[in-house]
Amino acid sequence: VVWFYKIFYAYLFELLPETKKMFHCDMEKQGRMMITMISYMLDSFYNVSLNHTIHELVKKHIKYGVKPYHFFIMGEVLFFTLYSVLENEYTDECDIAWKKMYSSMLRIALPILHAHDEHYVIGNLYKNIKYQTKDEIFLLLRILCLSVK
Repeated sequence: VVWFYKIFYAYLFELLPETKKMFHCDMEKQGRMMITMISYMLDSFYNVSLNHTIHELVKKHIKYGVKPYHFFIMGEVLFFTLYSVLENEYTDECDIAWKKMYSSMLRIALPILHAHDEHYVIGNLYKNIKYQTKDEIFLLLRILCLSVK
């Protein structure tokens, strides 16, 4: 468990260094909370209570300053970490299953994040979404390319 979240947070802070200031507790404690939440989500994937849990979790993250694009990068970080940890056991089927789970979570989380982010305009991905910077566009395109592989 320790090596999972060490890889996860090292890569997260490499891609999004500004997020490091969002973490005020011991990173081992933070890592254990993340593992607990992932385990809960996996156990509750088909449970209606998962919606409520994700809503509450997203509201907490908004208070920490999390933006919608952070969740896209966090997905990349999660998949990279899983691949790094599981190595040969991270098969195509495993990758698809994790991406489906993460996409399901995003379907719940993103509308909540968008409603609280005045700089992010909801719209058709190919027509109307406006980003604050070119870096955000680059990061989104990078994630979309990685998810197509």
